[in-house]
Amino acid sequence: MSDIREHVYETVEQVLNRNRKAMTTPEEVKQQIRDDARVSNAPQWFVYQVYAAIDSMAAELAEAKKDAGRYRRVRDLACNQLYLTRDGDHACNYMTAKDWIEANHHEYFSDVPPDELQRMKDTNTIWQLQIYPNTPVGSNVWHGATLDSVVDAALTPQEQAAK
Repeated sequence: MSDIREHVYETVEQVLNRNRKAMTTPEEVKQQIRDDARVSNAPQWFVYQVYAAIDSMAAELAEAKKDAGRYRRVRDLACNQLYLTRDGDHACNYMTAKDWIEANHHEYFSDVPPDELQRMKDTNTIWQLQIYPNTPVGSNVWHGATLDSVVDAALTPQEQAAK
């Protein structure tokens, strides 16, 4: 089965390389493969395998673009300092995330949504993003169970609406 998959991906790659400038959407790639299949009498099952590969690649690309936009925002921040830590407080104190959150550290997590707080406890993971903007004093801190959730929480309301 892996030989078939490799052949499918090679076929998609050949079509893309041959028509790189002309095709921009998965539908255009599928149309080119459909046209190639008619010429070469490729079996229909093979064409469907190629379509599935294209859809998979398109989904991966869409997710990668979303992540690129998310992290581009962090990269482009105009700030004095930025700290990103994972398990920086509770792990070095030999505590679980649940114990750390519940042991008199409620003020750190007062703005974290309850479902995110529960995920942090369940996964025993606390990500923290701390940004010191271009001001003489002060910083902003966000906590979450995943890197994505912390970066998303740091987005301004306008950026969240555009997302």
